[in-house]
Amino acid sequence: MITEKTCSSQDKSDDHPYKRANVFFKYISFWWLYPLFKIVRKRQLQESDLFTTLHDDQCHVALTVIHPLFVGFLISYFIPGSGVTKTQAYLYAAALSVITFSITNSEQWFYFTTGRYGVRVGVLLSSAVFQK
Repeated sequence: MITEKTCSSQDKSDDHPYKRANVFFKYISFWWLYPLFKIVRKRQLQESDLFTTLHDDQCHVALTVIHPLFVGFLISYFIPGSGVTKTQAYLYAAALSVITFSITNSEQWFYFTTGRYGVRVGVLLSSAVFQK
């Protein structure tokens, strides 16, 4: 059963408009979202209208969802009468540190990559202007 779900989600991920978009529409504009905008003009969005999460983004999404849970677990240690032991609180704090470190590193990679693309686009545009 798990294999079927994985395969079907992979098939849906292959149909993602971001993967089909050309370089200009991927990085410069949000035109690849146009099918979603057309739906919004006609009716309210439903869950079935949304695209699946791309494989590259799934890890970051999972970390972003798990982070508040561990914050809540750690805060529950300080509530009188909660059954959280000191050892559990240390484990929650360690897990929270690892998750925060992972999120920070993935965001830094994203900023670095977008910065590189920005520099490349700037060089491309300035060379195109000065060649004329």
